[in-house]
Amino acid sequence: MAKTENLLLSPKVATLVVEYLSPGPLPESDSKPHIATEERRECQYSLAQLAVVCRHISGLALNVLWRHIDDFRHMLFVLPPYDRKKGIFDDVITDIDWARFQLFSGRVRALHLAEADKIHTSVWILLTRRNPYGPLLGGLERLTGLNVGSNSLCYTMFLSPSIRHLELKIERSTELGIVRMIVQAAQTALSSVLHLSVDDQTTSSDKLPAIAFWSLTQLKTLRVVQEAALTTQMAKSLVSFTHLRTLDLHLKEAPTLADVGDYKPSLLSLRELTLTGRLKAICSFYTSAAPPNLESLIVHAKRLCDSKQLTKEGQNLVSVFSTLSPSLRRFRAVLGCFCTDTTYHFSDSERLLTPLRAAHGLQEISFLFQGGQFHLSDATLHALRDAWPELTTFTIEKCGPPPPPPEERSSDGRYERTIFIIPRPQSPPRHHQWDRPSPPRNVNDHPTIRTIAVFAHAHKHLIHLVLPTIDLDARPDLSTVPLIEHGLRHFGLCALPKKEVGRLFDHAVALDMLFPTLDLASTRDAVVSETQLWTDAVPPGAPRASKGDNDANLRVLLLALQTGRTGVYREGPRPQVEDPSGIRLSGADSGRRSDQADGHFDSYPPLALVPYYQDEYIEPPVRSEFGAPDGPGPFLPYPID
Repeated sequence: MAKTENLLLSPKVATLVVEYLSPGPLPESDSKPHIATEERRECQYSLAQLAVVCRHISGLALNVLWRHIDDFRHMLFVLPPYDRKKGIFDDVITDIDWARFQLFSGRVRALHLAEADKIHTSVWILLTRRNPYGPLLGGLERLTGLNVGSNSLCYTMFLSPSIRHLELKIERSTELGIVRMIVQAAQTALSSVLHLSVDDQTTSSDKLPAIAFWSLTQLKTLRVVQEAALTTQMAKSLVSFTHLRTLDLHLKEAPTLADVGDYKPSLLSLRELTLTGRLKAICSFYTSAAPPNLESLIVHAKRLCDSKQLTKEGQNLVSVFSTLSPSLRRFRAVLGCFCTDTTYHFSDSERLLTPLRAAHGLQEISFLFQGGQFHLSDATLHALRDAWPELTTFTIEKCGPPPPPPEERSSDGRYERTIFIIPRPQSPPRHHQWDRPSPPRNVNDHPTIRTIAVFAHAHKHLIHLVLPTIDLDARPDLSTVPLIEHGLRHFGLCALPKKEVGRLFDHAVALDMLFPTLDLASTRDAVVSETQLWTDAVPPGAPRASKGDNDANLRVLLLALQTGRTGVYREGPRPQVEDPSGIRLSGADSGRRSDQADGHFDSYPPLALVPYYQDEYIEPPVRSEFGAPDGPGPFLPYPID
């Protein structure tokens, strides 16, 4: 007992224990009141229980418990006059009550203003009377969820000079006078903030944003959510930030600073860059910034087909790829348009992907085409076998066009509803004839199993591989598929046309031989489309896969092959019984017998309880890595290197 007490009295050990229980701040993407998960609540409850164990550890536990506040109303609960049900003060705040509030508020370092607009006005008035000068939370370092509206002047009491992380959103209906007063009160905090996220919805094309983010040269992280039309002076200031490490911009317009001689980019510390908006503005800004030590680049072009000079903009994007820094590790491009399913914006896949060879250190490459078509040829994938030796993720996906934005700003700064006319499937996009991209010469030369094997064998660290489709007509000879024992974990196809079962089965067997450790846990809940595999195997009322989509069938075959090969159902203790009627069923319908005669299954049997019989078992021939089952001859059907 004495050793345990001494262990708890040790400041280092006690600090490690309470820090382990810390819930941490809410992530920016999840900074919403309903995202306070059960795990965070459990951590907070554990810290509250730990604070009443003994006096030696109470102070440490309270410091960690009050460090991150998900809702400002939780702090008001400390004041006895505050009525939780009514949401107002029903009595006078005494000096003792206020001293107790300051004792806990001094521990707060991160605050999220969740639903602060629901706090009664009288509460803000009484707090201002008690704290007329200076910030309410003097030690605050992180402030998120600050939504500025017409009744948000009271929020200025949280703008402390100690803030280093600020997330600010200005509602579109806020009067300009209110915005100017809040921005003026926030100047002290903005001059010392290091991580800034701003969403100024009052910005229009004819006036500058209320927050001059381009002048905050001390920033390390900058995220601009609203669509920004950069001027030459703003762009020159942004590319001269020396401490900036993460930059996220939503661009409407951006000048090309290459035409301006009196500027020098100095983004030496920039590691992560995300550019969203129009492709022309994205290419212009990246060319002007030219970050030499960039590690992550995300390009999200929402309206690829806006410009009439689409082919020229595609060439600009390819030219940007050729200037990527050798230090780049992660690249992702989301290219969206409202074109028909027969439009090819990039007719030559090799011309688009080959320039990425300049960044030979890439580990993650992802393309997502929203709308239109993109064809990845077998020759292109085979030509990339010797590129990016450290590659772990390679995905090229296709999906439908993105949803059109519901609102656009007019010239006077107000928001008006804009109607987007999406062309009919039979009508081509409205581009000049000489600028319209031409489709590929051959749209049927999809990657084959052989090329996939060569590409995977050349990239030993590949974990995630997603392709638009594969060539089911190129049926693999299973006797010539090598056992490369690749460690690929995730393999996916965006679309797979219907073919006869034999071809689909041969491809599934080949993929199982090439990638024996695929993670297919999510495939158990996949819905198999009604094809030649089996009929009426889907429970009544269950949704079916889209017509012509054969990818679900392929994944189910892979799961079945992997389960039978590894024998996972035979691992662990099993009941050795002779009567199979002892199998228990799990699920909502476990109380009645399953009607398996018509192919419908009401519940899943727990595999851990399924008995098996010790019958005579003949071991199949073992296949070596490069040897055939029936002889020591060489087993190299095609070159791997």
